[in-house]
Amino acid sequence: MTARTESEVATSVLEGKAEVAFGLESLACQFGLSFVPVIEERFDLLIDRRAYFEPPMQTLLAFCRTDAFMKRAGEHIGYDLSGSGRVHFNGP
Repeated sequence: MTARTESEVATSVLEGKAEVAFGLESLACQFGLSFVPVIEERFDLLIDRRAYFEPPMQTLLAFCRTDAFMKRAGEHIGYDLSGSGRVHFNGP
C-alpha cells in the first residue's frame, strides 16, 4: 500500500493495514496513536541577503513573532519554534 499523505499513513496504522510508519507527532496524537521520535530536523529558509530586508520578508518574520502565530503553532504537538527567526548562516 502507498500512503501519499501523513493522514493516510496514520489511517493505515489505525486500521491495522500497517504496524508502524514514519509520520508526524501531531498527526499521531490526532489519531490517538503512540509516537516514538526517531529523528529531529531543522527547517531552514534560504533567503537572498537583499530580499531578507525587503518589506515582504520583514512582514513574514514579524508575523511569525506574534503571540497569535506562536499560540496557533503551539497547538501542533511535536514542533519546536524556539529557534524561529534565527540566522544560522550568513555567508557570501
